[in-house]
Amino acid sequence: MRIKRHAIKTLCTIVLWATVCGFTVLPRTDYTLTVYAGDKLYIISYPEVDISRGALYIKDVDAVIDRIYSDTAILPTDATVCFHPGKEQKFTFTKERQGKHLIKSHLKAQISDALKEGKAKVYAKFQTAKPSVTEEDLIRQTALRAEFSTDYSSSSDARKNNISLACCAINGTFLKNGGKLSFNAYVGERNHERGYQEAKIILNGKFESGVGGGVCQVSTTLYNCALLAGMDVTERHQHTLLVSYIEPSFDAMVSSASDLCFTNNSGAGIFIEALADGNRLLFRFYGLEMDFSVERHYELVSVEDSGYDEILDQTGELCEDEEQKIITPSISTVKSKGFITVKKNGVKITTLLSQDVYLGRRGVIAKKGHAIGYSRNSMPIT
Repeated sequence: MRIKRHAIKTLCTIVLWATVCGFTVLPRTDYTLTVYAGDKLYIISYPEVDISRGALYIKDVDAVIDRIYSDTAILPTDATVCFHPGKEQKFTFTKERQGKHLIKSHLKAQISDALKEGKAKVYAKFQTAKPSVTEEDLIRQTALRAEFSTDYSSSSDARKNNISLACCAINGTFLKNGGKLSFNAYVGERNHERGYQEAKIILNGKFESGVGGGVCQVSTTLYNCALLAGMDVTERHQHTLLVSYIEPSFDAMVSSASDLCFTNNSGAGIFIEALADGNRLLFRFYGLEMDFSVERHYELVSVEDSGYDEILDQTGELCEDEEQKIITPSISTVKSKGFITVKKNGVKITTLLSQDVYLGRRGVIAKKGHAIGYSRNSMPIT
């Protein structure tokens, strides 16, 4: 009898001590909580649900909520754009889609209340997750910023081939905001292996035959379009001689040692279209609509006639029925300046881009007998 009373006393002491220390000696709970989250439900029961000091609780409730959150979250989908250079419809878009995710703090509060009140069901509340890029955003970022063209209809077939190859290398380019375009990096080496042919180039102040002749007209046209589109031009080189397809101070010579480079600082991406149809070479820049306009203009500082050297055509084969004939045109020495004027909100700001000197070249004229000297200026194509 004494042993029995002692055992009961000991058991009561253990129960009291366990209760004070926060432990339970009660049987496992049969409580089950169902969480409704959208079209999914989650059943939480023992051992995740247990009792402490007479109160229901969920072990690591934050981890349980995180698991439900990850399982039910629908990520938003950004709108996309596809560029179609050369086609009538330049851009096509896929519309954005909204996402959703449950509100963790709300669900945690709902679970806490349900455990206190013995409720068997709780309902998760969701909020919309918006995409970072919408179709409307992309439409605003595909406006025509600038276009510029030059004529090459009188070029040789080889020169037209070279222009077409260089254009194809740049056509369809997307330049991200802050991105830099290097003409040489995009177009690559101009050699026979890559399809380039021999045509007139300027070499050491003379017109010579060289592989890739005509590519400088592509870089020049690109340069002027970049200026009109508000790009930050970081590298540009002039020719040693004047060229016929652009005004003085607006040419952009490229070679293995000289590049044309500019940076897109427009605030959004730039799409570049480059077209060459055998007559016109055209560049277009698409991006954020410009809230300013850009104009190009040049100033001739001086023009010095180089004159002609005369040779005597004693047989008349050179001059034929004429008294004199130009064998090699004379090219004037020209000094010029290039400017752009940016107009915004009625305010105009003019910036000097470059000061250039184009070398002259004496021409050669054939004459029958002794005639008065003849002079003519010309701007050959390179």
